[in-house]
Amino acid sequence: ETAGSPVVQALLIPAREQEGEWGERVERDGFSGFRNVALVTRLLEVANGIHRSFLLPAQHVGIPEDVNQIEALVAAIAERVAGEEDIVLGLEEDCARLTSKSRSQLKKGMRARCNGAQFSDISRIVGRIRLVKSAAEVEYMRRAGVITVAAVEAGYQAVRPGAREGEITAAIWGELLNNGGVYPAYPPFVAAGDRGCLGHYNALDREVRQGESVFLEVGGCYKRYHAASMRCAFTGAIPAWARQVEELLRMAMYKGMEMLRPGVPAKQVDKAMRDVLEGSAPTLQCHQYRVAEAE
Repeated sequence: ETAGSPVVQALLIPAREQEGEWGERVERDGFSGFRNVALVTRLLEVANGIHRSFLLPAQHVGIPEDVNQIEALVAAIAERVAGEEDIVLGLEEDCARLTSKSRSQLKKGMRARCNGAQFSDISRIVGRIRLVKSAAEVEYMRRAGVITVAAVEAGYQAVRPGAREGEITAAIWGELLNNGGVYPAYPPFVAAGDRGCLGHYNALDREVRQGESVFLEVGGCYKRYHAASMRCAFTGAIPAWARQVEELLRMAMYKGMEMLRPGVPAKQVDKAMRDVLEGSAPTLQCHQYRVAEAE
């Protein structure tokens, strides 16, 4: 991940260069041995590409802010496939950052400049490859988890009657960054009282009151790898219904962890946990009623 929000970003790896000894060549020479491999991105992000990838500076194409980014991308691709026949380009059709208009312009431009180039949908190909983490990636996520635990504890310590939601959020932010973390994909969410029912709620100047709950959602991030946690704090005595719900959730969590093993579909783990929760519907209904009552 690079900083900022590029409108168009592409890694060009011509198919013919992937054939045969692709893996061996990368291991031996790195990506610099592939003349046509290039990263096309926003000009501002070129420095990130050079710093964070194996590509050489000459293998980066920066698109200035004052030009049409789709036209610049088409030109960069066309330059690297000039003279080729039967061109097929991989494109993430399921991409939130590529608008319908931009996608149409890209396809039209490539077909006009590259002998009727065809497109193949490669949506989520990178995500599928990255499902299995390396030992280093697992360690990064563990480090992120340690950061998250410390940040949640800082949030607990900041919760008290009279404390503002923003004040608690600031304490969490400080711990996230003071422990070697970097900015996460989502900010910490702190919601007092009935506002805990609002998903992705932005903390305001609302003060915590005596006897109410404070919802904390915190995601620590280490080298762009995340570990998130949701917790609930109380000012004063914890209500009996809250302890019942806590135990129910604990049982569901243990059930899910028991089933987490290679080869088990995620939907089966999800169903097993939901079965535990739905088997105790009266407790959940009591909880929902009390939340509605608080509103």
